[in-house]
Order: sequence, then C-alpha cells, then structure tokens
Amino acid sequence: ELKPEAVERLFQALSDAADRLEIRSLDLMVGYGASLSLEQRLEFMEGMQREQDEQREEMLSRSDQQYLDDVRERFADNLARFMGRLTPEQKALIDKRIAGYRRLDGPWLDDREQWLAQLQVIVAEDAPDWPAQVWAVPRSPVLSTAIARYSTIASMGRSPTSST
Repeated sequence: ELKPEAVERLFQALSDAADRLEIRSLDLMVGYGASLSLEQRLEFMEGMQREQDEQREEMLSRSDQQYLDDVRERFADNLARFMGRLTPEQKALIDKRIAGYRRLDGPWLDDREQWLAQLQVIVAEDAPDWPAQVWAVPRSPVLSTAIARYSTIASMGRSPTSST
C-alpha cells in the first residue's frame, strides 16, 4: 500500500536527487564554459534565454487541469519506476494527494528568469573570476529563499501566491 509517509519520503528523495543533478550540471557547464570564448558564452546565454521563453510559453499556456494532469502523470511515472506497476488504489491516492496541488510553474519560471539575468551580467562582464561568480548566484538569498518557500508550500499543498 502506498502511504502518505512513503510518498513524502519519495518526494524528498526526488528533490534531493534533483538538487544533486543541478549542482553536477552547473559544475559541468562552468567547467566547460571556461574553455569557451566570450562570444561563445554570450551565444550560450542567448540560447538559454530562448529556451526560457519557450518553456514559459509552453508551461503557462496549459490550463490548470492540464497542469494537474501533467503533475499526476509525472508523479505516477516516477513512483512506478521505483515501485513497479501501481494499483488502482495507489493511483487513487495520487489523485487525492494532487487534488489540492497548486501551480508552481509561474513562480519557478520567474525565479529562473532572475537567475538567467544574473548570469547574463556575469558572462557579459567577462571578469577573470566569472566561474566563482556563477557559483555564487545559485546560493543567492533570493533563490535560497525561493527554494525554501517552494518546499514549504509544496509540503502544505498551497499556492505560493495564496495567503491561506
């Protein structure tokens, strides 16, 4: 039986794995970026901004129901990878757990936009210590606060813009 505690542990494990992947990815990008010319780094940032714009359009064009359907599908797929085929009861529990789920795609995109803007300035300035400056950005108070806010909100099943 899929119990709420197991779902919470799995959610935390997936969040931790995503954090590790983000750190490894940033390490790889910064290391590789050090071998690029300024022009190549600026082109990379332009590509990142194009991707951001495409994600914003794709994600925010979904209805609330489409968003919930996507969350349900991703959650069920992730659980099935770890647990095998889900029973109808387990699927019903997923439906129950996500029924009150609130959208986080808009705030996530907004925070990512801030992150990209900060990176763009660092890359354009081309200071000798730009890799260290890039590493400082994800640890910025704005993003750390956002991560903590999303974790708290997600655990409470509330919208980041709601006051309840």
